[in-house]
Amino acid sequence: TCNVATIEGPIGKDLTVNCAGSASCQDTKFNAAQAKEVAYTCSVKDACKGSTQINCGTGRCEVACPGEAACDSAAINTNSAVAFLCSGAPHCPPQFTAPPVPIPTIPPTAPCHGYGCTCGNALQCFSYPDPREGCHCVCPDNILQQAMLSDPKEICGSGNGGQEFNPRTCGCD
Repeated sequence: TCNVATIEGPIGKDLTVNCAGSASCQDTKFNAAQAKEVAYTCSVKDACKGSTQINCGTGRCEVACPGEAACDSAAINTNSAVAFLCSGAPHCPPQFTAPPVPIPTIPPTAPCHGYGCTCGNALQCFSYPDPREGCHCVCPDNILQQAMLSDPKEICGSGNGGQEFNPRTCGCD
């Protein structure tokens, strides 16, 4: 019947306690604060009554006291439980549930990830896939502006064997 006893719960494991004999588990201390999921059922008359200490673990905790006078005067401690349900005891602590866990999300990728621009057969390519243009290749405004204002060979660099900027391909041929 486990009356006037101390029960050590497992560390990091689940604990289930069934006090099903008449007046069973009276004045019993359940040390289960380091257990994971914990469930107590005090199903008969006077079960878990008196100075009984019911302790929850670190996971979900459920205390059911459907027996007549079951859990009367018992201390019910939720400790660090993530969820708590209690029924039948006249002095159940407030019930609570674990907060919802957000669904993991895939890390964002660049809007045009995997797209590339070839600029025809150009040896140097300045165009890039623009997300504002549906990831179509566009020539940067500063390159086009430089081509309009200066020698097309300057865009390609003086050490590139006479390459010349081609505005149709946005590259140096």
